[in-house]
Amino acid sequence: ASREAFLTEIIPYMELHCNLSRLEQEAQTRLASSDTLTPEETAYQALLHNPSVLIVDEPTTGLDPEERIRIRNLLFDFSADRTVLFSTHVTEDLAATCNQLAVMKKGHFLYSGNMSELIEQAQGHVWKCRVSNENKAREVEQRYHVSAKQLTSDGLLMKIISSSHPDIECWPCEASLEDAYIYLSNKKLDVMPGDGKEKKPSYSRHI
Repeated sequence: ASREAFLTEIIPYMELHCNLSRLEQEAQTRLASSDTLTPEETAYQALLHNPSVLIVDEPTTGLDPEERIRIRNLLFDFSADRTVLFSTHVTEDLAATCNQLAVMKKGHFLYSGNMSELIEQAQGHVWKCRVSNENKAREVEQRYHVSAKQLTSDGLLMKIISSSHPDIECWPCEASLEDAYIYLSNKKLDVMPGDGKEKKPSYSRHI
């Protein structure tokens, strides 16, 4: 598409979703004072050039939920007939915007392909269990990868990632993209941080 046609398309969108006049004013003020641009301002400037390939690094870091959704939607719409390379550690952003992804660890590709196929690799390796208190939870964390903990009226609900059925009372559950990332990143190297021994590390996140 020509630059003129693209601007005709993108400017009304940004006026509706990104408060374009405010972004223009803030961007000019920050450029004049050499301050760092916000992610919204950076995206606005990059999109106005109508690039065929756009590379963004952690574009939603530090944003509130509404701003994150605006940036994600903007990048998703922009990618309809263009290539957007999206580098991030936030799996929620990837799940909302991407269909192809690559996972790197220490400079090496662990996976490159379809997102659903990556999640499929972790199916059958994600479990949930319930424990009565934090002491029991720590015992589980010492033995298994724990990707999430949730406080409930019946105790702590924990999500475990394991290559085999854990030898505790638990039940299988659907894998998320975050579960698949943790499973892929650690299925060949189960080392407790700072320990050097082959054990199961703990990855804890509240859900």
